[in-house]
Amino acid sequence: MRIRPEHAYAVLSRVDPERLRLGWRVGLRDAALLALVAAGLSPDEIAGLSASAITMNGGQVFVTVPRGLPSRWLIVLDKPLVPPVLDWLEACRLWASTEHLFQHGRAPITAIGVRKVLLRYGSRRTPQRPGRRRRRWRVALYARTTAADHSRDITVDTLLAGLAAHATQKGWDIVLQCADTGPWPEGKREGLRRLTEAVRASSADTVQALLVHNLGHLARSLRHLTDLGRLLAARDIALIALDDRIDTTDPGGALRWRDWLDISARLTIHHRAETARLARLRHPGDTWGRPAAVINPQELLAWWEGRGGRRPLSLRALAARLGLSEATTRKHLHTLRAAGQVDDPARLRALATRGGTRRGGRPANPLDDTDLAAAWSQSPSVTAVARHLHVSRSRVRARLHHLGLEPRSKTHVD
Repeated sequence: MRIRPEHAYAVLSRVDPERLRLGWRVGLRDAALLALVAAGLSPDEIAGLSASAITMNGGQVFVTVPRGLPSRWLIVLDKPLVPPVLDWLEACRLWASTEHLFQHGRAPITAIGVRKVLLRYGSRRTPQRPGRRRRRWRVALYARTTAADHSRDITVDTLLAGLAAHATQKGWDIVLQCADTGPWPEGKREGLRRLTEAVRASSADTVQALLVHNLGHLARSLRHLTDLGRLLAARDIALIALDDRIDTTDPGGALRWRDWLDISARLTIHHRAETARLARLRHPGDTWGRPAAVINPQELLAWWEGRGGRRPLSLRALAARLGLSEATTRKHLHTLRAAGQVDDPARLRALATRGGTRRGGRPANPLDDTDLAAAWSQSPSVTAVARHLHVSRSRVRARLHHLGLEPRSKTHVD
């Protein structure tokens, strides 16, 4: 029997890497073996392959194959074929080892064993080459409007029309259309509920693929998306997201989607384990996190209203003095004002007496016209008057011009 690489590439997405047999991961071995077959290696070449033949350089993985001794061929693995091979090497700790690549404590695999592995995941009949015949999928459409769609006047009918046009272009049959209106992440989504029920009750001849614009329309969160993805995988239903460029009808897209589901599942398990570990460390009655701020209401009101001859502080200055954030200070002021303890008219009177809240920069220094005229009569010099009154020379010149006391030219003034 001749093994075609496209056949191995097609059945690679159906391999479960977590499948065990007699305590060792036969799923990882099968995935790596099929990846090498998809790369163009024959069963005899795989049977004589050692772990040291797999090398990595510049982010690419190479396989050294002896073909027509003494010459050797160097085969570059495609990106979708790299993860299965690397996972097998990492799990068996075979990097740069002289052992057989598929031995792992057992007898080395033979060419007949390679054929048996391929037959385990596919039929004896080799599928047709890509491009000869296009499969006619029975797809379900799902659309949901977002806040951005509302601002651009995009409706559910427009989204469904775009999905239907794509399905028609591909030659697929539309068997179900579901939609939800509204960008809200919570609340009832009747369209998604009908779609989920149809997926759970579907068989091989009802729904074969789900077509959406992007994954954000389909799921509310990462965990929700993972659950939906596992549901579709259990029912053998493909997922096609146009904007996210995810298409599980293609073997490469199916591999990427399967890896993403595995990674998200591992992250969920790690998060749950960490949460349980923290729950065991926490004693009953303990509160974790930043302690609540302790505020003296009398001190806050004294600085806000200007009691005891103080200058009333602004919200930012008050928060800095109390060591709080502006939001926390504002919240406590709202609470005290609702209780009737804040005297806002008293604050306004204190601000009027003090000349308003203190602002940044140099404090204001009023310039009295009588003092200016007296200082000018004693010493008609702009520099001397500015130093005497502790103001700038530009202010002295401007005020003298306003009073009609024109200063002399700059060469004679100073």
